[in-house]
Amino acid sequence: MIYVRFFLKRYFLLEKTYLLSFSLFEYNWAKVDREQAI
Repeated sequence: MIYVRFFLKRYFLLEKTYLLSFSLFEYNWAKVDREQAI
């Protein structure tokens, strides 16, 4: 049971950081697009 909890916690942490970095990447991409449009 402890192992399952550990893996779930780790998985959710990884997913959170992945989502965060992905949204940051999207934000930067939109910024670049805007700069190129100008």
